[in-house]
This record gives sequence, structure tokens and C-alpha cells, in this order.
Amino acid sequence: MLAKKGRVSFSVPLRDYLRGLPSNYPVLAMNADIASAAMDLNIPGADPFDRVIVATALHHKLPLATRDRSITDSKLLRTIW
Repeated sequence: MLAKKGRVSFSVPLRDYLRGLPSNYPVLAMNADIASAAMDLNIPGADPFDRVIVATALHHKLPLATRDRSITDSKLLRTIW
């Protein structure tokens, strides 16, 4: 969506970029623990996808690269950006 809005750009077609991601970054699967935790997060106004992303980062004890104010203001995890 950021690419469609012109907020980010890619040197290759987006589909090619996305297909290449797993070779450079691990793709973390959602599991029942993550899905369950996502529903319990105290992030006012966060959409379901944001909740799953935060829950996944928490589950794997990883920082999250985001500037989404609802996530950064929640102080649930360390954010980078």
C-alpha cells in the first residue's frame, strides 16, 4: 500500500521484490499463541494486521521497525525508526 501511495519505491517490480524477501529475511509463521496474543494486546485503534505483527515480534522477542504511533505509544515492545 505504501508503494501504491508513492511513499516507498522499488528498483524492481513489487511482485519480484516480495518474492525475493524470504531469501534475505526469515518469514515468521503465525501460530495459535501469536493469534491468541494478538487479540489481547492493548493497542487502541490498531487494526488486526498490526496486532498480529506486534504479537509476532513479542513472541520472538524481536524489536519492530515501525513509526505507527498506536504501536510506538503502546510501549509493548522496543521499536526502531
